[in-house]
Amino acid sequence: MSYLLLYIFVMKTHKKQTHNPLRPSAVRMNMIAACGINCALCIGHHRDKRQCPGCRQMDTDKPNYCRKCVIRTCPQILNSRSGFCFECTDFPCKRIRNLDKRYRQNYGVSIVDNLLYIKTHGKQSFIRKEKAKWTCPQCGSLFSMHREICLTCTAQNKWKGQYSGEKT
Repeated sequence: MSYLLLYIFVMKTHKKQTHNPLRPSAVRMNMIAACGINCALCIGHHRDKRQCPGCRQMDTDKPNYCRKCVIRTCPQILNSRSGFCFECTDFPCKRIRNLDKRYRQNYGVSIVDNLLYIKTHGKQSFIRKEKAKWTCPQCGSLFSMHREICLTCTAQNKWKGQYSGEKT
């Protein structure tokens, strides 16, 4: 019986080490949605059960509205070189402007600014900036843009709702 408990412990520990959504290494290019949202900061990605893999992955653990997202399935994005909305001739379209407004007001994040940053400075620079901005200075875990405290140590998330850029 003790071998079984040891095996379960090792397997759980190994799983946590291979992919911990609260670690800054979770911020990768496949976690940046076509609309500019950093999925690694989403509370759905941070949860223990039925963890969302991000908008660029198809998975049944995603909420239904994410699976049916018209931005993710937009033909302009699917046919673009980068896979981001900034390549669209209608950028920012009404859908992106509305989403940007909601994210600026509720979470302090501008997806339009994110997309323009990626377009201007590149994907790797954006990833470095996001890791630096959203890493908890007390414990090193990633903040969730949807919560006011760190999910690991309860330190205050100074970025939650603190959008300081220009309105688009």
